[in-house]
Amino acid sequence: MYRYLILIIFLSHLTLCSSYTFYLSPSGSDNNPGTENSPWATPQRAQQQIRTIKQQNGGNLPQPVQVNFKPGTYQLNSTWTLTDADSGTGNNLVSYNALGGGPVKISGGLRITGWTKQGNFWVARAPQGIKPISQLWANGARLLTARTPVMQFQFMESGTSNYIIYKPGQIADSYTNPNDLRITIYHFWTASIHTISSIDRTNRKIYLKNPVNGRGSGSASNNRYFLDNVY
Repeated sequence: MYRYLILIIFLSHLTLCSSYTFYLSPSGSDNNPGTENSPWATPQRAQQQIRTIKQQNGGNLPQPVQVNFKPGTYQLNSTWTLTDADSGTGNNLVSYNALGGGPVKISGGLRITGWTKQGNFWVARAPQGIKPISQLWANGARLLTARTPVMQFQFMESGTSNYIIYKPGQIADSYTNPNDLRITIYHFWTASIHTISSIDRTNRKIYLKNPVNGRGSGSASNNRYFLDNVY
């Protein structure tokens, strides 16, 4: 009688202290069961499973959850958003862990291939429909997109929070992508980055899609600026 009672208590203790453990790998598949030998590929798949567990248990987690990332880079095709629906309940927490053996990187970047050298430039065509590129990385290092002037600055004539007035000769007539250009404006203590709605070459005005906010407006004479994503 006592022997069976002790066994039941011991097994109950093991159940209370166990946890849900899932695994992710860049080479995995979201059709896998999420085990160490058959991991999922994306954190969104683990997130979906955690929500399913909570829905099946009245909004509560009956056990803690551990999501383990195997080393590598996880390329996400959409934004990974976590809300309170993804949190633990009570003492049963949700944790996302990087396993040993190498770094874990989660990237929302898009891989661009097909680079060719044209003169002094490397050129590749980005997939259709993506927004203007704001960051470019290669081999773990951030690169500069084409900008003017190269590694220097222009000095504006004047401007407002909605546009700047550039000096004669600063903006070329050959830009084929005014709506893809970005302008970085340096203020007294800050810098602001803006997309461009249009360029009025007759009045030498660059109109900004997102106005300058705060006291650091673009109205000061001789504020520095440069354009990038130029072609």
